[in-house]
Amino acid sequence: MKTNDLFLNNYIHSLLNDKDLSEQLDLLDQLLIFSRVLIGHDNLRLFLDSPLMSSSDKNVALENVSKPLNINRTVLNFFITLVKNKRLRSIDSLVLLVSQKKDRLNGLKCFSLVSASAFNDEQNALLKKKLNDLGHKSIELKQFIDPTVVLGFKLLSDNLVYDLTLKTMIEDFKHKVSMSN
Repeated sequence: MKTNDLFLNNYIHSLLNDKDLSEQLDLLDQLLIFSRVLIGHDNLRLFLDSPLMSSSDKNVALENVSKPLNINRTVLNFFITLVKNKRLRSIDSLVLLVSQKKDRLNGLKCFSLVSASAFNDEQNALLKKKLNDLGHKSIELKQFIDPTVVLGFKLLSDNLVYDLTLKTMIEDFKHKVSMSN
């Protein structure tokens, strides 16, 4: 994990610590809203990145932007810390990390489906049903075509790999045969 991501993850963790689920989701929403506002305003980002502006001027600018958005003071302090530590350029990583955290809290599980050709709607529905049976309730499938996959497919997520390709099945068979000798 990159240093910026580690820094962001640690702060997000401390921001959400000891909060119930609805509070956590609200804080994550506010982080996303404020991030998107900063991403959309190049002049504001230039101002906040400028070494010529004082910290107090930057803080006032952030406070002025946060007021009409009803941003929680803790979330505002997060962005003040980002600016102070010259980490505002990591805002794209922040959006990604916050979105992933929000998806995890909402129970959304993202899977990458790797196969030689695209799955049709019926195949997708069967795959999602099987994943539901395995305990994954809210599923997002992203398909990727890999011509090296001859038969079968791979299903990948953060910490799971379901490899149902012909190549892997043959390797497993070879391993079992060699172990039995």
